[in-house]
Amino acid sequence: MANTQYICGLTNFCMCFSSSDDMLTMLVLTFAYFTECTSVVVRLPHTMAVGAQLIFLLFSLVSISESSDVFRSVEDSVQLDIQRPVPDKDDLIWTFNRNYTVLKYYQKLKTTRPYPGYEDRVEFNNRTYSLTLKNLQKTDSGLYAARASGAQVTVVAEYSLSVLDPVEAPVLTTVFDHVSRDTCNVTLTCRGQDLSISSSCSNDICEEKKETSSGDVTLSLAVSGSSIICNQSNPVSWKENVPEMGKLKQLCADKSPVDAPTLSQVSNDTCNVTVTCSGQDLYINSSCSNETCEEKKVTSTGGVTLSLSVRSRTIICNQSNPVSWKEAVLEMEKLKRLCANE
Repeated sequence: MANTQYICGLTNFCMCFSSSDDMLTMLVLTFAYFTECTSVVVRLPHTMAVGAQLIFLLFSLVSISESSDVFRSVEDSVQLDIQRPVPDKDDLIWTFNRNYTVLKYYQKLKTTRPYPGYEDRVEFNNRTYSLTLKNLQKTDSGLYAARASGAQVTVVAEYSLSVLDPVEAPVLTTVFDHVSRDTCNVTLTCRGQDLSISSSCSNDICEEKKETSSGDVTLSLAVSGSSIICNQSNPVSWKENVPEMGKLKQLCADKSPVDAPTLSQVSNDTCNVTVTCSGQDLYINSSCSNETCEEKKVTSTGGVTLSLSVRSRTIICNQSNPVSWKEAVLEMEKLKRLCANE
């Protein structure tokens, strides 16, 4: 049998040899397939040519290159470029998940044919051979490949496309723990779509944390300068919740337990009594006569409320905030005795 010559052009090297062994012929073709050889010239005796070309054609129809990962948002667009040269006379076929044709370009006629489902959603550049997919949906996720078809079939591009929803804004909540009046520990909880992180903060220092879900969603809690950053992201989007550390300090101060107020009274010759209700930064004066006192209430910008009222012959001086309350009381009978003693 006449010698058979093989020339396999690889990315980094070229291999040439001759043989008369039919089995070696098949091994060379298999080698070309699994080593991602993009073109093979096989000089065979006429009796073997048809069979070997058929086998290699079948190999070529299967992807022979590693795909590049691409991420896009729903309703976005993506441009897929050629990664290897296309021979001048070859037609080009873009496919989806190996079995579905997206578009075919006929080199001789310089025309394109989008396949059903893609007619209004694809654009093709006949100079660069790039394919643009528009209005992406999550069902468009998958493997896209471009094959040049002429004397042989060559894979010239392959992409793994992931179409994702944008992430939602995370939620940051706080829980305050007052060790003392001057010390406030804060537990921050950063919640995302399917993840949650809790971190303790004390003296302007917060424990930084990060978690990633199986769906490539990352939730992180960090401190940058004077800001606390609760961030949720995926490969196509990110959103965050960023309170200032100063605001956290103010909230901590606002959540401190209030002190007990004080209640004092001053009488005059006509036995009218002025009652003073004093809090941390507030005070109220009220006039009392004939067992009746003027009821009053004031609230500070920090959310502390001071009130003076009469309930069941008892004068009540109350100081409160959203987390606590304390009061001082004075029986009306005591005021009457004070008045009598005057």
